[in-house]
Amino acid sequence: MSASIASLSDLEPLVLVGSRAGLFLLEPDAGWACRGPLLPGLDVSHAVRDRRDGTLWAAANDAGGHARVCRSDDGGATWDGGALPGERAWHVREGRNGEVYAGVKPAGLLRSDDRGCSWQPVLGLNDHPTRGEWWEGGAGLVLHTILLPRGRNGRIYAGISVAGLFRSDDGGASWATANEGTTSMAEVYASEFGLGRARHHGVHRCVHKVAIHPTAPDTLFMQAHDGVYRSDDGGSSWVDIGGGLPSRFGFPIATAADAGPAGCAVWVVPQHEETLRTAGRLAVWRSVDGGATWRESRAGLPAGEHNVLRDAMAASGGAGVEPTVVFGTTAGTLYASRDGGERWDAVASGLGRIQSVEAG
Repeated sequence: MSASIASLSDLEPLVLVGSRAGLFLLEPDAGWACRGPLLPGLDVSHAVRDRRDGTLWAAANDAGGHARVCRSDDGGATWDGGALPGERAWHVREGRNGEVYAGVKPAGLLRSDDRGCSWQPVLGLNDHPTRGEWWEGGAGLVLHTILLPRGRNGRIYAGISVAGLFRSDDGGASWATANEGTTSMAEVYASEFGLGRARHHGVHRCVHKVAIHPTAPDTLFMQAHDGVYRSDDGGSSWVDIGGGLPSRFGFPIATAADAGPAGCAVWVVPQHEETLRTAGRLAVWRSVDGGATWRESRAGLPAGEHNVLRDAMAASGGAGVEPTVVFGTTAGTLYASRDGGERWDAVASGLGRIQSVEAG
């Protein structure tokens, strides 16, 4: 564990970009200086910096089909890590008390209590009674989102496609579905897949990504296959907030503290459901009032069709500071805005297929 970091304030801003070409680290306060690729030869699905001590964690996969979580205690100079069961490492997230979580394909949640050397399945979720009615989305059956909201000890969210959002309030021992108010695809399950009548109506949701309000831990925002939603009760119920967007379909969603009426800004990238790309021009849409209204921001962004994946956008900011928003495309270009999305700049290119972006 890094002993040189005395407090969170000692961590300089850093953007982590996971791609098929490895991991890239960018320093916003140093003119977007880019370091990498780190972990060359590995396909990095997701990477995050542990805000407790600065450790870097990366969900990575090699050409032989082996999944792992890699750990660096020295800023990416050297790496250790343990193998994961499953076809693909998809997501990684630090816990609250030294533990680390990983999401894999086929959909499963794993936990490590020895800094990634060994991993145990979280059986309360992996053996959930609804599992027989989870099915594959376009990327397969994957656990792609892990969230641990601040101020809600014991609470964990896990997003699975296609199943939905699950919530635990006891550290992962038991889990409940958290999808009420979002569109169910139970009819698709029963008819198009020929799987018989749906028994568990709390699942069958094609959730693409979920983000949490930075200062209100019970408020969540979801980009699903069919729209954008908000929950103000920890996922117990959802309301549709996607009416002002040009497309209900998209993959990423990001939040950060903002001076607007909701105290939080939300960003999405609407894309075409059939092409999985933006139509005509790359654009980001922003709401500062909880999704009541949306405004397009595209100054500095290119024309054409572009694809932004579910983990490939992140935002950061604080009281009195304009949020910084960063996202990357599958063509390997990273775009950033220092003013909450009013103006964009291409800050790096040639990074390979960008699969994840984390800022903080």
